[in-house]
Amino acid sequence: TIFIICWHIILAPIFATSQIFQFDFDIAGDKKTRVIRVLSEQETPYIDLRILITPPQHAIQSTQLLLRHLLHNNHLEQQLTIKGVLIQYNQNDQWPYINLKIPNDNDIIKDSIKLVAEALSNPPKLNTPSPSEAPSMRKLAQKHYNDSAYGSISLESQVEINQFYQQYFNANYTTIMLVGSISESMASWTIHQLDQVLSKHIAHTQSLQPSLSRVQKNFKHYITIENWADHFVFIKKNMNNSTELMSWLFIYPYLSNLGATTSKTNHWPQIPSISYEYFFSGKSADKSLADALLLTEPSFPVWERSTFEQRKDSIKQSLPDQLTENHTAILDALSFIVAHNLSLDYFDHLLQQIQNIDYETITQSITELLNPKSFSYVMLGPNHD
Repeated sequence: TIFIICWHIILAPIFATSQIFQFDFDIAGDKKTRVIRVLSEQETPYIDLRILITPPQHAIQSTQLLLRHLLHNNHLEQQLTIKGVLIQYNQNDQWPYINLKIPNDNDIIKDSIKLVAEALSNPPKLNTPSPSEAPSMRKLAQKHYNDSAYGSISLESQVEINQFYQQYFNANYTTIMLVGSISESMASWTIHQLDQVLSKHIAHTQSLQPSLSRVQKNFKHYITIENWADHFVFIKKNMNNSTELMSWLFIYPYLSNLGATTSKTNHWPQIPSISYEYFFSGKSADKSLADALLLTEPSFPVWERSTFEQRKDSIKQSLPDQLTENHTAILDALSFIVAHNLSLDYFDHLLQQIQNIDYETITQSITELLNPKSFSYVMLGPNHD
């Protein structure tokens, strides 16, 4: 196997000029390992590495499950902690990834990468699942929402686990990101070590199919819960295009005050969303749902043109800082770009769109965005309704 690295230097204006994006592609065979290296001019005490896995939406939950067991079964966290390395992996609905914060020392970097490569070399065994708490109403509703929107894959045997692991834990679905003052030679060595493992997993077997063949929009589902007398309504809408994303950025403070969106300043790498949760006791299913939808009716205040311009200026000033304030912010912004197959200058174009959008267009877009009829919902309740 011939390993070839192609270096392409791309300056992204929205990011600091001291940072250079370099893409690497392994073009041997049908491998598609992609690496993004963000170089810092000043020496950084740590190197941040992210291994981002971007399977189809229906495979995300199972990928997260295997990733969790992979790290747990190999005692990877304990081994890396001894070396002063911080390892994190996402435990929510975000795209699956592993984060390593490694002291900027070549020996520690090499030892850490070897441990990670070894852990990734074989699929995990799920014979002894890690303990977990009973799911809450919120988690049950969110899981059913994701299953309904995207479909899911059930892994019930070790054979299915092995097949799934080969299918998605490989070079075709993986992007490696490096941020910090890592040298070109050490970056190349790191890429090569991880690529050797990920390229071996590319499967040529029949793909596991999701339980749902296409993405559903605007679905309405009622789920019965045994020994449950009340109603829990989970209402959500993802942003599906740049216009909705711009509208979301304009009204983010308003939504955050309502609790309808995360209070986290840095929203990426997930697609931003609006969601509401309501709990009703002593009401029928129909009445609970009607009240929930009524509560989501848009009450967004009508903006004056001056307020609109102020908000536009605020976004233009704050968004670049949010995307580059630290290594994690850079990794999250890049993950959003990679996961949604966008160009590196996506956020520059988005800022230009924000600059060009007019008052009438954004007002109409916000009205459509907040229309409850465009939301999906999952309702949990007793089986006698």
